[in-house]
Amino acid sequence: MKSCRGVVLLASFTSAALAQTFIVDAANGPGTNFTDIAAAVAAVPDGAVLEVRAGNYASFTIAGKGLSVLFDYLAIAADVVVTASLPHQVVLLRGLQMSSGVVSLANCQGMVLLDECVGIGGTGLTLQATGCDQLYATQCRIGGPGGVGAVMHGSTAVFRGGEIRGFHALQATACRIQLVECSVAAGNMQSGSPSGPAIWLNGGDVRIVGGACMAWQHPCISGIGLARIDPNVAFTQMPVIIEPTVQTIVAQMPAVIAFGGALGSNVYASIRGPIGEFGALLVGLPGPQLPLPGFPDTFWLQPGTAVTSALGVLPVNVSYAIPNAPVLRGLRLVWQGVSYGATNGLQASNPAITTHW
Repeated sequence: MKSCRGVVLLASFTSAALAQTFIVDAANGPGTNFTDIAAAVAAVPDGAVLEVRAGNYASFTIAGKGLSVLFDYLAIAADVVVTASLPHQVVLLRGLQMSSGVVSLANCQGMVLLDECVGIGGTGLTLQATGCDQLYATQCRIGGPGGVGAVMHGSTAVFRGGEIRGFHALQATACRIQLVECSVAAGNMQSGSPSGPAIWLNGGDVRIVGGACMAWQHPCISGIGLARIDPNVAFTQMPVIIEPTVQTIVAQMPAVIAFGGALGSNVYASIRGPIGEFGALLVGLPGPQLPLPGFPDTFWLQPGTAVTSALGVLPVNVSYAIPNAPVLRGLRLVWQGVSYGATNGLQASNPAITTHW
């Protein structure tokens, strides 16, 4: 495993000062700044960090503000709304556990990051996203045995790891969605209950690399749109995998996997893909979607900050130790790769985002 030379230098590119951190604790324990999430969200400055201790909390809305909300893996039965963020404002929800409720994202120009947000119990977490430019969800568990897990409209999203499930697991209208090592499941094959499609498209496209897709008594992918599928995706279906109305391209594609970490721990990133092809793993600060000629997928790297962290025959791995320096807390990096081979040509991977906690 190679070290990531120059990663610490990337921190100098960010103009943000040390993010202010505030404690939210319903029990009003030592060091508490707020006892209610909604009050904290309204009061703290743009770019702040909220550390939410276990407790009972009501619904809250983040409107026109960038915040990092770090939950102590607590379960709430309340809705969370993120709306009207500007391109430079990033919202992070990490460690949220929902026994019931909706995470609703609307008209977010800035990145929205969902990290280890999971639904628990029979109802679980429902995701709704409309008009979101850059949604990145990693290791999330979305949906439950009934209803719809995720409903997307006019949004661009990357789901890495975790699962999306429901009677209809994922409904997407005019969206661009990437699923990387995800499990998308509709219905319950063990109980024999029928379902809708695992993925229903109404325009737009879905790119699936790794993971699994399952539907019971219905196609895994249905509707109208484009599905780009890596051959290593596992399908379980009855009676057909993909409805004929969906344009399908099957090809080997690269994927980037990355894990952030706390100060003093390690960050890990890798680019995987067609065996034997050449790959480059890039890292930089987050930026708006950037289309480049010859690539069907956009880059999420801020121009002028990207560096090549590793080159070689796939797979290529990188890791580095995060200095235990408070100034680096909250620093986000985007990892994205390119691969090239005689069969598959030049391709871009999905973006993957890491955060220093």
